[in-house]
Amino acid sequence: MPSAFVSLTAGELRTANVANLEGELSALWQSAAEDPETQQAVTRASVLTLLAYVESQEAGAETLDLIAQITPENPCRAIVMIAERAANAAALRASISARCRTPSPGEKQVCCETVSIYASGDAVEGLKSLVVPLIIPELPVYLWWRTDHFAPAEYMADILRVADRVLVDSAGYKDAEKGLADLAQQVRRSWGARRLAFSDLNWSRLTPWRELLAHCFDFPQATDCLRRISRVRIEWIADGSAQPRAGAAPYLLAAWLAGRLGWKPETTVEKPGSRVFNLEAEGQPVQIICGTAEASRAGAPRASVSVETRGEPAAVFHFRESAGERKIEARCEVGGRLPFERTVLLQPAGVNNLLGDELRFPSHDTIYEEVLDAFASMIAASN
Repeated sequence: MPSAFVSLTAGELRTANVANLEGELSALWQSAAEDPETQQAVTRASVLTLLAYVESQEAGAETLDLIAQITPENPCRAIVMIAERAANAAALRASISARCRTPSPGEKQVCCETVSIYASGDAVEGLKSLVVPLIIPELPVYLWWRTDHFAPAEYMADILRVADRVLVDSAGYKDAEKGLADLAQQVRRSWGARRLAFSDLNWSRLTPWRELLAHCFDFPQATDCLRRISRVRIEWIADGSAQPRAGAAPYLLAAWLAGRLGWKPETTVEKPGSRVFNLEAEGQPVQIICGTAEASRAGAPRASVSVETRGEPAAVFHFRESAGERKIEARCEVGGRLPFERTVLLQPAGVNNLLGDELRFPSHDTIYEEVLDAFASMIAASN
């Protein structure tokens, strides 16, 4: 029979006493040091504390699996909070586990620890008293908020105060407009002496799009077109697949363009299947149309952006991500020049890849925070 430590290093959860979680963790590592079956020296490693907040046990199990995939490159103490406040019965329980990377010959075995805390009903109020003491001092604290809306309850206030950075994924927002606008308010509230940083995995997914859009306007004739843009159409397919939906992606791209180019919001109108933003650029009108296409439409790309200009020379810019293909294709037609075409291959963008990347950059993503602010101004424009 394998020792307790060996089974724990496989990531199995062991029930722990909620009144003494730090002591339970210490006992776990002590058992490892004294275990005769431990073949190599064990090093307890953490470069950060990763907190995760979910609202169902199913999401909690998924989160634990995702964290297991990123800890080899991002050793940390992970604390997963499963809060089911709507449950009738109040309950508070916890489990602990350790995960170890298989070392090379002669190397120490580096292990990370995971704490899973389940709270239901009124017991969610006790989360802060369990979580805050477990945060490792002097190390960055990330809070991964895995719900369809960032709206922390009052019982999360103390936990937010010790966090350095909040990670969300707006791809899962059921109401993208409200979700982004509310997130923008949270960012504004954090601007002060201790400014909490915010990141969005959905924003990271858009990095290839933003880079390609910027590149295609980088040659002189195209740069001149920037001040003559009259209409931008941004469309994403709502395919209902298991993959993260685009959700807020069209809005984030729209706000990024408006903010970078200095367009001022005037009005916004909601239409069936789309949202129209009317803006002003140096006295000229600009319209951005954000829409959701149906996956059943023949030949429809998974995502597309088209840019039209006024005046001469006429210019049109098309960008599309083909359904089922990991690439973005661009075609730029500026009067008097041969069309410019470019294809960018997309790298895997699973949640674990995106999360791992975000954990390596603790500083503020100022452009993203400015984009949120720009979107809040756009959506607030009167009809």
